Amino acid sequence: MTESILMKSLRLISFLLLCFAFCGRAEESIADYLADPGFEKAHAANAQINAKGTKELNGWSAFPAGGNPWTSISYVDRGGKTLAERKPALEPAEGKSYLRMFTFKSCSWLTLKSPEFPVKRGEIYSVTFQVSADSATPMAKMRLFLEQGGKIHAMQEYDLITLEDGWNTIVYRMKYDGPDGRARFVVNCLREKNATGGSLNLDDFRRVTPEDVEYAMEPMKPKRK
Repeated sequence: MTESILMKSLRLISFLLLCFAFCGRAEESIADYLADPGFEKAHAANAQINAKGTKELNGWSAFPAGGNPWTSISYVDRGGKTLAERKPALEPAEGKSYLRMFTFKSCSWLTLKSPEFPVKRGEIYSVTFQVSADSATPMAKMRLFLEQGGKIHAMQEYDLITLEDGWNTIVYRMKYDGPDGRARFVVNCLREKNATGGSLNLDDFRRVTPEDVEYAMEPMKPKRK
């Protein structure tokens, strides 16, 4: 058995053990609360979610607000071009469109937020989706978390410098440790410290399956407090 197969097997076993460990506890799929999980709903070409005067698009909101093509989170359609550099689009992971985060000589971070949904302390929240780099410099780090009342809960981090070619599977599955109420799922990306820019493509948010876990990227290990 090769090391890669061994690691995939261990991840699958870990997923199944978590299922048993949380048996009896509620688990919510974040994908069920997304109005446009695959970025397929009606949108203009290169529609920019964080454009000036746009608060949200198809349920998604993005920051920093009032961005321009060089500080953007925008839709990209199959056969089209990217918003800023006008480079050929990637083949979407699913459907006809995907979302692209891109910054160049501007803000060092970009943030995508889901609509608000109800959360309860102690419950498990999960979602899987696809990410991909392109010809631009990739973002260096991705942080996934639940935001409630301006505070961060249940954070999971990824090193994006290790992204493989093509679309990579991400699985977020965490126990919420904040107060009951309403929260948003947040994708926050940071470019490399000395880089002039960074990009990341996202697509196909959906419910987690054992197969997703088997092929998912490994998150960074949490820092010891």
